[in-house]
Amino acid sequence: MDWLRRPLSEQQRASLPILVVVRWLILGVVLFFLNFHAGAETGERIGLNLVLVGAALLNARLHWLMWNGRRIPVALPLLASLYDITGITAGVALIDGFDNPNFLVYFPALLAFTLVFPGWWSVLYTAGALAAYTPISILTHSAFDGGDTADVKAMVLRLTTLVATLLIANMIVRIERRRRERAVAAEHASGLERERVSEEIHDGVAQNVYLLAMNLEMLAEVERDPDRAERVSSMVRLAKETLIETRGLLTNLQPVMAGTKGLPDLVRTQAEEFAAVTRIPVHVNIDGPPRDLPPESIGDIYRVVQEGLANVYKHARATEATIALNYRPHDLLIEVRDNGRGLDLVDDGHRGHGIHNMRQRAARLGGGIVFEALDGGGTRLAMTVPLGKS
Repeated sequence: MDWLRRPLSEQQRASLPILVVVRWLILGVVLFFLNFHAGAETGERIGLNLVLVGAALLNARLHWLMWNGRRIPVALPLLASLYDITGITAGVALIDGFDNPNFLVYFPALLAFTLVFPGWWSVLYTAGALAAYTPISILTHSAFDGGDTADVKAMVLRLTTLVATLLIANMIVRIERRRRERAVAAEHASGLERERVSEEIHDGVAQNVYLLAMNLEMLAEVERDPDRAERVSSMVRLAKETLIETRGLLTNLQPVMAGTKGLPDLVRTQAEEFAAVTRIPVHVNIDGPPRDLPPESIGDIYRVVQEGLANVYKHARATEATIALNYRPHDLLIEVRDNGRGLDLVDDGHRGHGIHNMRQRAARLGGGIVFEALDGGGTRLAMTVPLGKS
């Protein structure tokens, strides 16, 4: 029975909210009619209310796991759905039998189950509903008259529409899954194209700019004419800034190296590449046990650090920099510090698109970002990311 303990697939989780919402609606409707509609005796009401409480507890458990992104075993929604069939059938058996209008809640229950468990699972579920409802509605309370053509037609219509609901729900699932497959295929093709372009930029443009920067740097060192040496030096800075921007474009094309590394390793690699290009040493400090983060969150943090280092080179005139990742109980503090010329160079965070983009990324992560001057010179960029939201 290991298959019952395995987690729901991505496609099943995508349909699970429908199951949870429909079950809440069913519970609300049945609760209302049971307690505010005449026809049920006190003992029957008490028994069915207990059944509803059990269904509500199961649904609350499902809802909580889904809301918090927790692992949901296949067994839990299966158990909840089987509980639904049992509860609906019990209501028919206890109150009015064939005349009980609560058989209608079979339809949304069946639809919701089929969206999560299409195919043979839904066929078995529907067969169970038919096998439970048919004899109980016929045999209890003497409401069904086999000699009455109207009763027979009503029963056939109910069973037929249950089967029709099964077919329609499976058709909806098939259409939706084909749509998702096409979307995934298109995204995969787009990813391959981004990878191809990024490889061309890395192997062509980035390497050429790097060689250009190194040759210009060598030329500046041997140039004896002060004016020409200054011009070449400015070209060196321009080439290195272009290389840094190019690496930023590569990160956008291949977000976080396709999720193959954690944030600390990516930051260390980033610091090494920056130091190799700019000759500015970068120290990396990791405080606290690293926590897993979604790839999109790592991508935004990576780009903020990358932009912070770019500002160190372009504006700060620093001789060294530090990147710090501080994993605290409820959030992650990311810092980029330098010993350069100070806060006035960032113009209180309103100069250029780079800082504006950093603020947007921080907001997208549910955190904030600040810039402040350090005692003795230099600038500190600090961004906090709530670990629960990232």
